Amino acid sequence: MKNLFRLAIVAAGALLMVGCNFGGGDDPEDVTLATDAVYITNEGNWGSANASLSVYNPETKEIENGIFRRVNAVPLGDVAQSAAVYGDDLYVVVNNSGVVFRVDRATMTVQDKIEGLTSPRFIALASDTKGYISDMYTNKITIFNPQTCEVTGDVTLPDDASSEQMVVLGDKLYVAWWSYGNTIFVIDTKTDKVVDSIEVGLQPCSLVADGAGKLWALSDGGGYPQNPAGYEAPRLMRINPATGSVERTFTFTEGDYFSSRLALNGAADTLYYTVGGEVWRMATADSQLPAEPFISEGVYYYSMAVDPVSSELYLGDAGDYVNPGRVMRYATNGTKVDEFNVGISPGYIVFGTSERE
Repeated sequence: MKNLFRLAIVAAGALLMVGCNFGGGDDPEDVTLATDAVYITNEGNWGSANASLSVYNPETKEIENGIFRRVNAVPLGDVAQSAAVYGDDLYVVVNNSGVVFRVDRATMTVQDKIEGLTSPRFIALASDTKGYISDMYTNKITIFNPQTCEVTGDVTLPDDASSEQMVVLGDKLYVAWWSYGNTIFVIDTKTDKVVDSIEVGLQPCSLVADGAGKLWALSDGGGYPQNPAGYEAPRLMRINPATGSVERTFTFTEGDYFSSRLALNGAADTLYYTVGGEVWRMATADSQLPAEPFISEGVYYYSMAVDPVSSELYLGDAGDYVNPGRVMRYATNGTKVDEFNVGISPGYIVFGTSERE
């Protein structure tokens, strides 16, 4: 988990925390937001319950920080891990609090929540009535109804496996086993049983599906030499879901560190990834890794996402992990369009679903 690698930094700086007032008074605010907005979950500091949610309007370039607490008059919780948009709702996963909130995207009011989760990480939504929540510290994937937030069951993974990012393709759910694993599990969404597994590089940390229906898996190689599971060069692998076979493998340099997850452009034919302070992009049809970075500004990019309509690139910068971070917005040619301050450690970015010009 990214949070664990920076506990020492946070602990050293917690008493020095300064910056914007992100709300949280006793009286809830009434707001009406554009539903084609950009949603940024800010992790906050581990154990401090100061996670927050920011909403950015790309048309007006206005940013609303601390919006969850301002509207609901309660804190979001401890470590906002990820989010997902589905219809009129935004689902926010709060890892260390063990909760998922369902929030109305126009008003930011809480509609429902799922509590009692162990260590929730990501959501994958298969239909109007079925969604999945991955978990780092248990071998169970929670099944829930997105409309009611009722937990309807679970999927048991083999042995001591855990779950990270997930992708739904057809009637299959593909699940990365990141923590000490080297496997992508294949789950039949009709039976909710594990029906297959695909061996990939050590610690697959990110999954996406491209426009041709291929699955891409980025493995971090173990992350550090003392990893009890091993240590190897990171790998990017293209998988054919129809056969379960790895069609293409791209190998990076041992020690390369991927500070954010994979992202695809709107057409899902161009892949983005970050290595340290650089952003790289490549066509999904390419047979080799790019020779030059797309963006190189010496910034440690903590999160990355691409607008599925405009294909504009958004990059989150956590800074010192104690003070509010920032998000940068780039056009498809790499020109910076905007930059704005958000909450502490912007870790995940998702987009509204309306047809924005």
